[in-house]
Amino acid sequence: MLKIEIFDKSFENLLDPNQEMRLIGEFGGFVEGPIWDEKEQDLTFSSLTNQKTWRWKEGAAPKLMRENTNIGNGMAYDAAGRIIVCEQIGFRVARMNRDMSDYQVIASEYKGKPLNSPNDVVVHSSGMIYFTDPAFGRRPTRHGRFSHTPQSQNVYFIHPENFQLTLATDQLSTPNGLCFSPDESKMYFAESSLDQITVMDVLGDGTLGSPKCLAKSVLRGPGVPDGIKVDVLGNIWMTAQGGVQVFSPDGGILGLIYTPDVSGNLCFGGGEMDTLFMGSEFELYTVRTKVKGQSLRR
Repeated sequence: MLKIEIFDKSFENLLDPNQEMRLIGEFGGFVEGPIWDEKEQDLTFSSLTNQKTWRWKEGAAPKLMRENTNIGNGMAYDAAGRIIVCEQIGFRVARMNRDMSDYQVIASEYKGKPLNSPNDVVVHSSGMIYFTDPAFGRRPTRHGRFSHTPQSQNVYFIHPENFQLTLATDQLSTPNGLCFSPDESKMYFAESSLDQITVMDVLGDGTLGSPKCLAKSVLRGPGVPDGIKVDVLGNIWMTAQGGVQVFSPDGGILGLIYTPDVSGNLCFGGGEMDTLFMGSEFELYTVRTKVKGQSLRR
């Protein structure tokens, strides 16, 4: 059985605890950036420590797609099925085809200064590419390289055609994971240093409104707020202390799925979009949910 903690009985409508967490595999490095391709029915993800990109499909062995990724971290599909990736120690955002061909850098500096350390990315239905730029890759850690931080820890968006880079907000402390609400009227951020979910309105020009604390993570074990996704009901699923914490759209804590190791990112997938993929220290796990994840249009 799963190890869970229920804070609100409605959590029982989202997840059946009478199942076993499934181990997909071990990948030799912190598993991050999972993205599901609804057309091809497969999962692409990063392993940070050994700088590799993998692809997994039910019934087949995981396939190594790319090496020497500059600690490729968060990823997203655009409307054309290309992969957008944040390169944490390349200090840039890149775009490539699904087969990893036609690699091109689409953002590397803002106002003449290098980016800090692009971390996670999401694509709006308009095609605009939003990404967070904290300083994690500028630190002397296994996932960073020590150097000065050239920018504030901002959020930007990139025009998909001319690659114009626009500041979306400079009002966050440590923006990590990000996702839209189902109707794209709001954007949610996992703010690691504040142990919280921050919500901001998406304005007509693409920039973001004033930040508001929607919820504080519950301190139940190792980890920090990191990856964040929504389901079709608007509930927010976030990797944080102890595992995956689930919140209602108004910020109420519903439940917690404990994971064997620190979990860094997650996504919904599977044939019915009711499989939750969870990356952790070295492994990739799944659980089945009773609710579908929000489609990412690929």
